[in-house]
Amino acid sequence: MYLYALLLMAFVGLVNLAIGWLLGRLWPHGGAKTLSQDKLRELTRQLAEQIACVSRDIQHHRGQIDEAHQGLLAVHEDEGASMPLLLASVAEIVRINAGLQSKLGAAEETLKEQGRQIESWSVQALTDPLTSLPNRRAFDDALARRLAEWRRAQTAFSVILIDADHFKSVNDRHGHFMGDFVLRRLAEVLEASTRKMDLIARVGGEEFAVILPSTPGPSALRAAEHCHAAVAAYNFRHEEVELHMTVSVGLASVARGDDDESLLRRADEALYAAKHAGRDCVFYHDGLHIERLGAGGASGDSSCTKDSTESPDVAFGGTGDLDRVCRELSDRAAQLFGA
Repeated sequence: MYLYALLLMAFVGLVNLAIGWLLGRLWPHGGAKTLSQDKLRELTRQLAEQIACVSRDIQHHRGQIDEAHQGLLAVHEDEGASMPLLLASVAEIVRINAGLQSKLGAAEETLKEQGRQIESWSVQALTDPLTSLPNRRAFDDALARRLAEWRRAQTAFSVILIDADHFKSVNDRHGHFMGDFVLRRLAEVLEASTRKMDLIARVGGEEFAVILPSTPGPSALRAAEHCHAAVAAYNFRHEEVELHMTVSVGLASVARGDDDESLLRRADEALYAAKHAGRDCVFYHDGLHIERLGAGGASGDSSCTKDSTESPDVAFGGTGDLDRVCRELSDRAAQLFGA
């Protein structure tokens, strides 16, 4: 009997450890409270009450078993004890055990249901509700695991950052419903354009990220160009609205000494280069240089498509920026001094 009770107490301890681990994984690190966080806190309270109740039942059960055990010893020592008294003691032990088993059965069902809620909410906590892709937190967790694997076994991987070009104009011209439609379809196109082992996440408003496991530079370049071309070829049509969307893409592969900040910074610099070059193109940061990949824009020319809102002589890495700044300063001086 004592062994049975001790095993039950060990079970309760393991449940407590599992709950602690889950809450450690799911608990928010800063930021505003959300509904899911409130649900998790409420579930924590319920679980704590359930564990406390089971613990009390076990303690009570041990006390009752001790009393029944003492009764059996008294019957054994009393040679004149009657059979009805012995049967009554045994029946009491059976009743006590049956009562505890019933309570434990109910507690087990409650814990199973709460476990299902934890699993459901843990998925929600790592999922973008609009696209059903992993969210930024899931991406950060996956990136940390890949970096740990890289440090341990030098398993190469790459990161792609993808930004929908001129997305604000979609919302402004066609409304947020159309914007949401475009984001959902972009998620589908990216999923269809990558491998099942790759992780695609929505990490910002119109920004997506892809982790390419076991993918060094040359293979990652082809994957980035494939994603870029797939979006350009897709027809974003909803009811009477038909859009041609393009994306700017930045790519970086893990290198010696990288952490999550340095790797993402290189990918982000490559993405910025793609935007600065006119969007609708792919740039790669090899750790030393940022280079354009492929044939560039949808027209298939040898340079990225220029953005009509930018000065035509602005090019990444060229002298256009300096010329533009000089012209702006000259114009401003003319306005101030009446030249």
